[in-house]
Amino acid sequence: MPDIKEPIKIYENDMQLQSSLKEWQARLFLDGWCITVELVDDIDIGVTGRNWFVKNEKYAYIQMLKSHCECRYGGVFISRNPQEKTLIHELLHCKIGYVQREKNFENDISETYEHQLIDELAKSLIMAKYDLPFDWFKEPYIK
Repeated sequence: MPDIKEPIKIYENDMQLQSSLKEWQARLFLDGWCITVELVDDIDIGVTGRNWFVKNEKYAYIQMLKSHCECRYGGVFISRNPQEKTLIHELLHCKIGYVQREKNFENDISETYEHQLIDELAKSLIMAKYDLPFDWFKEPYIK
């Protein structure tokens, strides 16, 4: 059975991460941006990545969890979440970044839908690059 090419589940080192960043910056037309990305042990509960960016100055600082490659709830597998997809998701915020809004119910719903859209686009880009079906995200990762 031939090797199936898959997205990077966990970046092995900083060189691999920076190479992936460079590739995806080019693919997403973000070459003119100054973007720093690093892997960290902890961010916030419930998030696998965070992007602080300034659109008009075209710079961003991205943090991603070091060892995260799937979504679980109470130990139960929900979905694959490779770090490469998380990187794409965070980079897409530079393209589709929301405007800072007043905190209220309507704006929270709008931000939720925006995040869902960004995540679906990130999955679509992974599926296109690696020729994967959507079901690939539904299967547990086995080493």
